[in-house]
Amino acid sequence: MTDQQDSLRSELRIAVVDDAFAPPSRDSVRSELIDEFCSSVDECDLAESLNESVGSDFLAPALVSDDELSALYEKRSQFSEFSDELDALFFDFDERRRDLDKITAGIQLFPNVTLVRYSSLDDMKKCTDLQHVVFLDYYLKDGTNESREIARQVYKSHRAFLVLMSDHTDAESGEEAFRKNTKLLRGFFRYLPKAKLVDPDVVYRTLLFVPDNTDVCHAIHDLVDALELTLGGAVQEVEKDEIEV
Repeated sequence: MTDQQDSLRSELRIAVVDDAFAPPSRDSVRSELIDEFCSSVDECDLAESLNESVGSDFLAPALVSDDELSALYEKRSQFSEFSDELDALFFDFDERRRDLDKITAGIQLFPNVTLVRYSSLDDMKKCTDLQHVVFLDYYLKDGTNESREIARQVYKSHRAFLVLMSDHTDAESGEEAFRKNTKLLRGFFRYLPKAKLVDPDVVYRTLLFVPDNTDVCHAIHDLVDALELTLGGAVQEVEKDEIEV
């Protein structure tokens, strides 16, 4: 895109929805790592210090709550002598957070972007401004049911271009079923693995597919809605192999 095109593009409002924006929970930390961490706490006699700082002695793995893990994550810098054990405990979550930071940094390189971040369906409900693009994680804390419901809200309320993203290998095989289930039109939906989206050039090229005039997006979606209302049912898409030449 040229500098002149950059200056002509209007504001592009983008939402990124990913549970890695929220503090870690038991779901985002492997259970065997919690067991190992609690064993280390007992061996190093740090239970009292942890209890004073985060409200848990971390001696009983099964009793460690989401709130206690979150507090430990936020205050991990206070336990520098225990940094190796903490790095091991939060390794997977830190990797997800780093990838997400790279993706959002790439988005912000695009001209005239306003970026908002959400961690869940409930969090997304706070969104009052119409979004033009939504980057949505395939597996949120409550699984694909939560991401599907967000995608439906994106279709209903925002008529936005949706980029489905994931670090799970099975997401790619399920993306077409996801799109059809949530009524997203092919021209306003794309799936990309996070391993590619951490590259800012990939993000930039993806955003180039978003129409400059978002009214066009809304008009096309409204046309499909009107057709479905007239026909009394969903408009069935024609697959490529069904077209007779």
